[in-house]
Amino acid sequence: MPESDAPTQYDVGGELLPRPFKTGRLGHLGLYVADIAASARFYGDLLGFRQTDQLAGGATGPDPVGAFLTYNTDHHAMVLIHASIGQARSPRYDLGVTLNQMSFQVSTLQEVVDAHELLVREGKPIWRIGRDVPGSNWAVYFTDPDGHTVELFYGMEQIGWDRRSKPPEYLRYRTYEPPTLPQQSELEEVDSVEANGEPRADAFRWHETRPGTFDVGGVLLPRPFKVVNSGPISLFVEDLEAAIGFYRDRMGLGLTEEITYDGERIAFLRTGTEHHTITLLPRSLRAPLGLSERTTIAGYGLQVGSYRQLRDAARFLADEGCTLIELPREIHTGIDYAVHVIDPDGHCVRLYHQMEQVGSGGRPLTAAERQPVETPWPEQLLPVGATSANSTFQGPLG
Repeated sequence: MPESDAPTQYDVGGELLPRPFKTGRLGHLGLYVADIAASARFYGDLLGFRQTDQLAGGATGPDPVGAFLTYNTDHHAMVLIHASIGQARSPRYDLGVTLNQMSFQVSTLQEVVDAHELLVREGKPIWRIGRDVPGSNWAVYFTDPDGHTVELFYGMEQIGWDRRSKPPEYLRYRTYEPPTLPQQSELEEVDSVEANGEPRADAFRWHETRPGTFDVGGVLLPRPFKVVNSGPISLFVEDLEAAIGFYRDRMGLGLTEEITYDGERIAFLRTGTEHHTITLLPRSLRAPLGLSERTTIAGYGLQVGSYRQLRDAARFLADEGCTLIELPREIHTGIDYAVHVIDPDGHCVRLYHQMEQVGSGGRPLTAAERQPVETPWPEQLLPVGATSANSTFQGPLG
């Protein structure tokens, strides 16, 4: 289609939008890491993610080259990929792009196909299109101006009460081609495998490594907190205007707020009603903030179930020998109380319990309207109406 004939509006589920997809939640994150086992212990044993699958072989020899982890029923909320793959695949790995992927969910497979067609029509570079296994999610991958891989995906394999992922024979459903539409539903796909009487190898099954000794709201858990949501993500970028333009105009995120810290602009953008899904910071702030020069990830958020859990998480992680650091509140505007812990590769993980909500008018709270953060932290907080205080986890905590 010639550029002049390209539509300026697209029908996305009956809604007219300036792009053929509607960016939803930040679904999962991929990291390049030097030691799969050490990172799996940090995110699994300490933060409570459970492993659902692994990738074997490659430059690491017999050891896994990748691990899939989750905190909910999604097949994965995090993917750990060995650094050797990042060095081989990403031309910007040596510049600190240790982000393997950040994945935004769309509502339909049609949106994945239409997004791919738009990227092709515009001549934009595409890393991959098709269906990923493990996980069974259809997706298209491309990059932002700084070389961070962005995934738009539809659907995700769900892990039930038995904690088993799909067995290895489902790898045959992997494809690197655009899907023809319509596709068979995943339920019918699974039923057809069973109806054919095909042998089913044992699927990967996770086992908890710690006993349940902490009372978390009346349930004994192996840690004194439960991760209930992932994101937002913060990135250091070379050109702030170009990055804002990509996430606002290409991805359709709303620009919630810009602030100035240490003489530098910081931008906060959102996919829904939360204050931000992604924060963009200039690379010049990386050294003043004391964050690792090895990565462009300025922070990855993990929400826990309550303020009490957040306080308990800080003590637990300190007792486990983790490195906790202090960062200025300005760089996580919209989040009041936060705990920052460094993973084995120098990535900063931000634990928090609530985020400011932006109303239908898109206006964030002013500095005067925001609650002050007390030091030292109080035992209890007064309720705040404009935050996501009720983060009920959909399922048992453990």
